[in-house]
Amino acid sequence: MEKLYVINRIKELCNKKNDREIALDFSYNNRIFHAKYLFLGNDLYITDTLNVIELKDLDMEVLSRLSELLKI
Repeated sequence: MEKLYVINRIKELCNKKNDREIALDFSYNNRIFHAKYLFLGNDLYITDTLNVIELKDLDMEVLSRLSELLKI
């Protein structure tokens, strides 16, 4: 699956329901990230309590796990 395809599918889902609760743990910039929500704002992003990461910054491994959670 291409990265752009996955991001566009996630965007389609978020257009139907802007905030989606997820439970995804992964490593990003040498730290463990506990993603709790997926949002569509100006860009697609995921967040835990204090941090925000744009989906375009994630690698395909994390995006694939996210697409599995969302059943894409």
